[in-house]
Amino acid sequence: MRSLQTFVIASYILFFPALSSCQRIDPARNKIVFNDKFEVVQDSLIRMQALLKKLPKTFRINYFVDQQGYLYVNNTKLGLLKGAINSPRIRKDMSFEKFTDKEFKSFFWLLSFLVKNHISSSSFEPSIQSFVFDYRETVEGRYTDIREIVVNTDKNFDNTIRDNYQIIDQVGRLKLLARHDVKIR
Repeated sequence: MRSLQTFVIASYILFFPALSSCQRIDPARNKIVFNDKFEVVQDSLIRMQALLKKLPKTFRINYFVDQQGYLYVNNTKLGLLKGAINSPRIRKDMSFEKFTDKEFKSFFWLLSFLVKNHISSSSFEPSIQSFVFDYRETVEGRYTDIREIVVNTDKNFDNTIRDNYQIIDQVGRLKLLARHDVKIR
């Protein structure tokens, strides 16, 4: 009997905090808040979007940095982000063949700057014909916690996104999106 009580108490101590932490979400995820000045980050997103349009057209145009710091472009692992700007192998990669040297350096500067401001990846979203930038990505990566930022470029953009997204915050030309069927908490 005592071992059963010990098991129940140990289970409560170990598993309850884990379960309750799954339900918590950083409230900052539902607002556009950056470490640097908003205008500088917004301008960086606009500049990055222009560079992303130069990547080779594939099924899913994207870039992301994984938890270990590796950079992927169009789902291909290129190498560690740290030092990538000085890597001749990465410079010669077909992902960057349309980039000038200045654009190549700008891509890595912007990528590092955006990571510092809670934006670690981007992909082209065909349903809205725009690039979306993952915002405050979580390790768990649950569907309900996905937040994406998009640069508003069109007056009719709100109508375009309604089928797939809900706008949960808007500042300047940036809109913070969540999937349309997600309850915001």
